[in-house]
Amino acid sequence: MATPLTVSLSINGETAEAISVADGTEPLLYVLRNRFGLHGPKFGCGVAQCGSCTVHVNGAIARSCITRMIQLKNGDEITTLEGLIGTNEAVPGPRNGKSIDLASRKGPGAVLVRRSSNNKQLNAGTARMP
Repeated sequence: MATPLTVSLSINGETAEAISVADGTEPLLYVLRNRFGLHGPKFGCGVAQCGSCTVHVNGAIARSCITRMIQLKNGDEITTLEGLIGTNEAVPGPRNGKSIDLASRKGPGAVLVRRSSNNKQLNAGTARMP
C-alpha cells in the first residue's frame, strides 16, 4: 500500500517547500532528477554500489538510489553535484602538471565523496569510491 508523503527540503541551498510524493518509498534519486531536473546524480547499479547516485544529506554521503523519501525529515539539506559548481570542488587541482577532471574519470559520486572526506582538499589521486 502506497504511503503519501509531503516533506520540505533544502536542495542545493534553495528551499523546496511541500514536496509531495504518492509513495514515500520513492527513491530520492527519482525526485531529484524528475521533479527538479538535477542530472548530477545518475542511475547506475540501483543497489548503492557504483556511486553514480551519490549526494550529500546534511553533509553526509548518501546513495540516492536507495534513500527513500520517507527517510528524510523536514529541513534536511540535500547537495548534488550541481550544488558544488562554483565552489572549486567540482574540478580537482593539478596532478603531475595536468588538471584532472575527476567527474569525467570516476563519475559525479567521486566528486561528492571527495568533498565529503572531512571537507579537506585531497589530491585527485586519493579519491576512491567506497
